[in-house]
Amino acid sequence: MHCPACYSDKCETVETINTGDIIKLYKRVLGIDVSKLFSGTPLIEYTHCLACDLRFFFPWVSGDEVFYEELQEFDWYYDETEKPEYLFASQFIAEGASVLEVGCGNGAFRSFLPTSVAYTGLEFNDKAIRKAQALGLDVKKCPVEKYAETADLLHDVVCSFQVIEHVSEPRKFFASCAKATKHGG
Repeated sequence: MHCPACYSDKCETVETINTGDIIKLYKRVLGIDVSKLFSGTPLIEYTHCLACDLRFFFPWVSGDEVFYEELQEFDWYYDETEKPEYLFASQFIAEGASVLEVGCGNGAFRSFLPTSVAYTGLEFNDKAIRKAQALGLDVKKCPVEKYAETADLLHDVVCSFQVIEHVSEPRKFFASCAKATKHGG
């Protein structure tokens, strides 16, 4: 096993979790059936990378579009008005900058940015995209890996909030975010 961030093999299992317990918990608490996400994965290890200190689950199990659409039905899921990371990150974004937000949800981060900022969002959830577009935001249904290959414009800032835990190939994700960023961005 290798760390998905630094690729070190210096990882230790902190805890082993039965995926059947996760499936039951989602069903009982949220009424969502996640069994297909764990098909063929009876156990997940909560793992700690000793080289970079990342903690992650192995194997990676990413939610699909149906899963996130079901979560979006809960008012709390996309309640992004109180995220302190938005305020913190916005301090580093200059007037007139070009910003790409990967995994933008309904585009709530945009409201923390100066109006002169050129904002583009990437998102997979169709309902969230429609909400963002209804606000006049430029949001595309596109993985950052594809966007980085085809984008005509490189951005001053590429950011992502609470997304890495949903990404099955973090190194590729990071590389694509970097590729979509201007030199010196």
